[in-house]
Parts: sequence; structure tokens; C-alpha cells
Amino acid sequence: SKNMLNLKKIIYYKKAQSTLEYITFIVFILGALLVFQKYIARSLVGRWKTAGDGLGSERIYDPQKSIECAFDFVQHDPGIWYDTACYKAACVDLCLTNIPDIKEVYPPCRDCINSCRTSFCEGNERSE
Repeated sequence: SKNMLNLKKIIYYKKAQSTLEYITFIVFILGALLVFQKYIARSLVGRWKTAGDGLGSERIYDPQKSIECAFDFVQHDPGIWYDTACYKAACVDLCLTNIPDIKEVYPPCRDCINSCRTSFCEGNERSE
């Protein structure tokens, strides 16, 4: 009977120790998650970005393939849309250095801007 009582105490203490160990383990895991939450969030955002990039199937912004459009309302009335990269490559010097008054119509500049028109830019609407 005394042996049985000692055995029950040992089992009781082992259960208490086991419960205490589980609680300590859970607190440790929660503390680690709390400390590393920023890194975990960055990792998840990075995974979402990678997944989103894969779904875009090359429709992501590419500076070499994208066309930036601009609207000219000075040289053209009522105005036209044109490719900005073409304008920077061919028309900047002509349009900005040779015009006596920037607000005047200058035929060589107007013709250069006309040469930079693209069908892609024509679909834009003027917004002021």
C-alpha cells in the first residue's frame, strides 16, 4: 500500500512536470514566432510576389518593352498622343533648342512629334 502510494505520487509529479514542460515549450514557440514575425511576414510577401509574377506571364513592367505616352497640345491642335522614348531620342533637341517661344507652333518640331505617333498611344484619352 505504501509502495502504491509512492507510485501514485511519482506519476502525479511526472504528469505535473510533463504539463510544465509542454507549457514551457508552447511559450518558447510563441516567443520565437513573436520575435521573427517581421521575417516571416517578409517571406510570405515574397512568396506572394513570386506567385503573382508567375501569373502575370510576362505582363510585368519592362522598361525596354513598355511604351510611355505623352500628350502634345502645343504643337498640335486639338493635340496628339505620342511615344515619349521616340520624342526623347529624335525630337528633344529640335523642339526645345530651336523654338523662339516654346508656346509657338514650330513646323519641324510638329513633324518630328507626328513621326513619334503610335497606334498604342492613340487609344489614350486626354485628361487634364
